[in-house]
Amino acid sequence: MTEDLFVNLMDSVREGGAILRGEMPASRTFTILPPDIKGIRNGFGLTQEQFAALLGISVRTLRNWE
Repeated sequence: MTEDLFVNLMDSVREGGAILRGEMPASRTFTILPPDIKGIRNGFGLTQEQFAALLGISVRTLRNWE
């Protein structure tokens, strides 16, 4: 690794630490919305039992998600 690459890497590590400590804002953030499970299931025209079986989960888990 060259000296320049190492300096850049260390600068990035320090910046990441400052962001985690709340000393500076992140340059970008992402918002991930939860999926509409019921809407997806209805879009395929499946019952809860059918959709749960397709995903390999219990109907109870699917109901918790919905």
